[in-house]
Amino acid sequence: MERAADIIVVADATGDRVDPVAWEMLAFARRLKDMNGGSVRVWLLGETPEASAREMALASGVDVSALQCPGLRAGSVAATSTA
Repeated sequence: MERAADIIVVADATGDRVDPVAWEMLAFARRLKDMNGGSVRVWLLGETPEASAREMALASGVDVSALQCPGLRAGSVAATSTA
């Protein structure tokens, strides 16, 4: 039996709060998980993302990792397509 894929949401923290788009991506990831199984976790990037990561983890119950990225500005984590 195949193991279900894990889903990782990569998002950025805007100042000291979670970017609203991160919440939307988390909701979509949860829907994917419900359809296909696996688990969901979030990597929250920012200059000082620790408080935002705690907020998101407490509010969502999902494992959230804070990744400090000096010089990262709000909105700089974006999905891109070559199509």
